[in-house]
Amino acid sequence: IEPSEVDVLLITHFHLDHAASLPHFTEKTGFKGEIYMTHPTKAVMRLLLGDYLRLMSMKNAQSAGDDGQLYTEVDLANCLSKIKLIDFHQVIHLGRGLKFWALNAGHVLGAAMFMIEIGGRTVLYTGDYSMEDDRHLMKAEIPHQIAETVSGSSIRSEALRPDVLIVEATYGVQVHQSREEREGRFTKSIDQIVSRGGKCLIPVFALGRAQELLLILDEYWAQNPHLQQIPIWYASKLASRALRVYQTYANMMNVRIRSQMDVGNPFKFRYIRNLRSIDLQTFDDRGPSVVFASPGMLQNGVSRQLFDRWCTEAQNGVMIAGYAVENTLAKEIMNQPKEVVTLEGRRQPLNCLVEYVSFSAHVDYIQNRNFISQVNPRHVILVHGQKDEMGRLKGALTKKYEVLAESKRPTITMPENLRPVKLSFPRRRKAKVMGMLASRPTQPVKLEDDGAEPTLQAVTPAEGNPVNGILVTHNFQSKIVSPHDLSTYTQLRVGSVSSKLHVPFVSTLLPRSPDKISTVRLFLNEMFANVSESTVELGVEERKRYNVETTGAEFLREYGGFVTTFGLSENEVRVIIGNTIGIATIEWDASPVNDLLADAIVALLMHSQSSAASIRMTSKPCFHNNRTRAADENDDDDAAKAYYSQPAAKKARDEGTPAIVKKEEVVDTGIKVKTEMNQEDNSNDTTTDASENVSKKDDNDQNKITERNIEDMDDTNSHPNERRLMAIHNMLKEQFMIVNATYTSDDLSRTETTNGTKTELAPSSTTMGVYEIRTDAGFDVTIEAPAVDDNNDKTKMDIDGYLICTAKVQFLETDGSQARVTVECEDEKLATNVKDCIRSFAIASAPISLW
Repeated sequence: IEPSEVDVLLITHFHLDHAASLPHFTEKTGFKGEIYMTHPTKAVMRLLLGDYLRLMSMKNAQSAGDDGQLYTEVDLANCLSKIKLIDFHQVIHLGRGLKFWALNAGHVLGAAMFMIEIGGRTVLYTGDYSMEDDRHLMKAEIPHQIAETVSGSSIRSEALRPDVLIVEATYGVQVHQSREEREGRFTKSIDQIVSRGGKCLIPVFALGRAQELLLILDEYWAQNPHLQQIPIWYASKLASRALRVYQTYANMMNVRIRSQMDVGNPFKFRYIRNLRSIDLQTFDDRGPSVVFASPGMLQNGVSRQLFDRWCTEAQNGVMIAGYAVENTLAKEIMNQPKEVVTLEGRRQPLNCLVEYVSFSAHVDYIQNRNFISQVNPRHVILVHGQKDEMGRLKGALTKKYEVLAESKRPTITMPENLRPVKLSFPRRRKAKVMGMLASRPTQPVKLEDDGAEPTLQAVTPAEGNPVNGILVTHNFQSKIVSPHDLSTYTQLRVGSVSSKLHVPFVSTLLPRSPDKISTVRLFLNEMFANVSESTVELGVEERKRYNVETTGAEFLREYGGFVTTFGLSENEVRVIIGNTIGIATIEWDASPVNDLLADAIVALLMHSQSSAASIRMTSKPCFHNNRTRAADENDDDDAAKAYYSQPAAKKARDEGTPAIVKKEEVVDTGIKVKTEMNQEDNSNDTTTDASENVSKKDDNDQNKITERNIEDMDDTNSHPNERRLMAIHNMLKEQFMIVNATYTSDDLSRTETTNGTKTELAPSSTTMGVYEIRTDAGFDVTIEAPAVDDNNDKTKMDIDGYLICTAKVQFLETDGSQARVTVECEDEKLATNVKDCIRSFAIASAPISLW
C-alpha cells in the first residue's frame, strides 16, 4: 500500500515499536491522511520521540555522520501538529460509510483498541492489550456497540460481535502466573539481593511498565522498615516529566489510583529517588541499591553500562520484568550463558543472578483465548508475535473450535508482513425497528367478570406481523422508524415539496364559458379515472387581485368570476383554469407518481389546444358506416329484423318523423353562439340544394352578391375571411366523406346612430361559405345515371342512402371576429356534430366569435 493511499492512521499507544517512525511516515512520504490517538498517548509520545532524537544526535556526533536519522526535530514538530485527539468511546465519522471509536486496552496509559466500521462491517484491532487489573490501570474492555444520541454524545449499548478481529499473539500459548505470585517473586528476589549487600539492576523502558514496578516497590519498601535505608534510583531523564503526565491523566486510571488522588499524589514516591543523569566514573555504587534504568532490552544506554559493570559479581542481580525480544542481550542472559560480550567488545563472565518475572502488560494464552471467545468474531487474524509462538496459538485455537459446526467456526489466519488477507462476507439484509414501532402494542382484554371494563394488555409481536414505517439507511446501517420518530432517531425531518406549473392556455384568452374547457374535461376523463371537478365564483378580493373589476362590468361578466378546478389522484394533482387569464395552473405535491401525472397533464393541455375541433367531433356519435341499431341474428321477429335493417331515413319516413329537423338553440357562455336548423314540411324531400337555400335567404339583401366556387379561389389573393372559410372546408373534409364548398362575398352598407343622428359608414365586406356535407347514412348506396338539370344546366347525381347537411358560415365583420353559423339537415345528430365541429374549430382558432 502506498502511503498516499492511506486515509487515516490510528496509533494504539506510545511504545516505540508502535509509534517511533510516525514523523518519518507523515513528513517523508506521500501520506496526506488524518492521524488519531488518545490524549495521554500524544503527551508521552512527545517525550519519547524527543528523547530518541537526542540519543540519535549524540550517536551521530560520535560517528561524525547522520546514519540512521529518520527525521529531524522540525519533522517531529510538524507531525505532532497534525495529530487529532480522541476520547474513549468517542465515535469519529470519516464519511463514505467509515467510522471508528476507541476502547480501553489496559496496556499502558492511554492505550486503545480501535473498533472500525466500514461498509457495514466491523473490524476490531486490539493492538497491545491486557486483560488484568494492575496497580494503576484498568483491564481491557469487551467491545460494545456505541449508540449515538441526538446531541452527539455516545453511550454503550449491547455487546458487539465484530466481523474481523485483529489480535496480538505476543505470548502464544504461554501462561502467566497470577499477579500476586509475580509481585511476590519480584519483591522477594530484590529483597534477597539487597539483603546480601548486592546491587539489583531492573532494565525497563522509561514509560509504561516502569510506573507499575515503581508503585509495587515503593509500597513494599514502606511495609519493610529494614529496607528503607537502601536507596532506589530511577535513572531516567524523562522520569519527572513522565510522572507529571501520569498525574495529569489519573482520571483514566483505575479506581485505586483515582481514590488516592483525592487525598494525595500516588506518584509522589517516598523511597524512590530520581537520578536525572549518571556518570559511571563518579557514580557511588558502594553498598546495596536498586536501580531502574533504560532501555529494557540492554542493547545500550545506562542499563547496559551498569550491567557490564555489575554482572561479574555473584551478589548482584538482574531482574527482567517484561517481554524480551529475540536477538537482544536481555533475551540472551535469560538462558544463563557463562560469558557475555560488553559494549567495548570484551568477553567477561556472567556471575550475577538473572531472574525473569514477567510484568508485561500483554495477554497470555488463557486471557487471549477467553477474550476471543467473548468477542466471538467471524474471522481471526493473528499479529504481533514470533512465527513459532503464533503458529502454536493458531493450532490451539483451531483445536478449540473443532467441536463447533463448520459454519460456526471462525477462520484463523496468521499472515506474514505485507501479505494481504482476503475475506468474503455474505450480504447482510437486516434493519432495526426503533421507537414506537418497537414498543409492544396493546389490545383490550375482557376479564372474567362480565361487568368489569376491558383492560389493555401488551401483545407480543409475532413473526410475520407487518411493520409499516420509514426505512432509513445511513452508512450501511438500516433502521425502520415511524414518521413521528424520524427526528428522534435520525437527523432527518419530515417535509414535502409543493410544485406549481403555469401552462399557456388559449381558452382563457376567450370569454369564459364551460364549453371552453370541455375539451380539457374530455381529455382528463378519457385518460384518468376519478377526476373531480369544481367551479367556484371569485369573491371581491379575488377579483381585485386578478385586476378584474377595474376592467368594467362587461369584462367581468364575460371573462371573470369563475374558476374551474380538476382534481386527480385524490386531489393531490390539481388543474386550475380561470384564475389567471391566458394560463392554466397545475399544482401538485411532489412524488414520483404525481410528477408523472403532472407531465401527462401538460401534454394533454397542449394537445387539447392543437386539435380541439377533431376531439370535439369524435366525442359525438356519428353515422360513419354505423347503423342506429344493427339487425340482431337473435331477433325472432322478422319484422324487427327488417325494421332495424332498413336505412335510417326510411325509418324516419315510416314513423312520420320530419326529414328535416328544426331546432333553434342559443348558448350564452361567454361566447355567443346561435345555431339555426330550418325545418321543412315536405318529408319526402331528402336532398337540399345548398346553393338554392343560400340564394333564397340572400335575395333579401339589397347589395351586390358575388358567388365563386372553390376552384376559382386564389389563396394568395383572397380575403382573410375567405382563407378562414377554406380552413373550415379543409377541416370538414377531414371529418366527413364528401364536402363541397361555395363561397360568396357582399358589400353591406352600414350606418351608425349617435344622439338620433344617422351617419353613413364605409361598406363592410363580408364573406360567406356554404358547405354541402354528404355522409353515409348506414344503408346501401345506389347511384343512378347522371341527369342534366334543365334549370341550372349542371350535372347532378341522386345518391340514395346518403345524408346531406348544409352548413353556412357568414362573417359579419371584415376582421373575422364574428360569424353566423346556420346548419340544415334531416338528421338531428348529424346537424349537432357539424355545429359542434365548426364551433370547436372556431374556439381553437381564437379569436373567432360565433353567433
